[in-house]
Amino acid sequence: TWPTNDFYYYAPEDESHRLILYVGTEPNLRWRTFSRILTTIAARGAVQTVISLGALLDEVPHTREPKITGRASTPELEQRAEWLGVRTSHYQGPTGIHTALMEACKGRGLAHASIWGHSPHYVNNSPNPAVSHSLLIRLRSLIDIDVDLEELRLAAVAGMDDVTEAIAQEP
Repeated sequence: TWPTNDFYYYAPEDESHRLILYVGTEPNLRWRTFSRILTTIAARGAVQTVISLGALLDEVPHTREPKITGRASTPELEQRAEWLGVRTSHYQGPTGIHTALMEACKGRGLAHASIWGHSPHYVNNSPNPAVSHSLLIRLRSLIDIDVDLEELRLAAVAGMDDVTEAIAQEP
């Protein structure tokens, strides 16, 4: 089965709340080309701010609120993200698709923020509902949109309980 990449467009009467959502698979190759395609679509849709969400495995416990880090291209976005509890990432190492996308946004004059949820390395379910919930809570506040996340919150609690139970059964 080939991976799918989908775009969704939301156009309410209040034009300041229009959204283009992209849900897809990170490419293994040609990140710059991929990023140029995304920013071309963003420019055609009159997008003002690009926000990318992602996750990474980390040495964090499943029993705490997921750690959220990120980067932003403008001081205003950085301040808003910090206010929401998104710590600025000081990661130094191999680059990822989010860096390529941030560079492409910069080349087009688009504001960009990248927000990452840290998932416990020993939790191998993907997506991780607790991390997804934490990311979407921040996103909901960052772009001022009202989305019901109760079902996801309940899945996060159940997932944490399942991991705690599985760990308790290990010798």
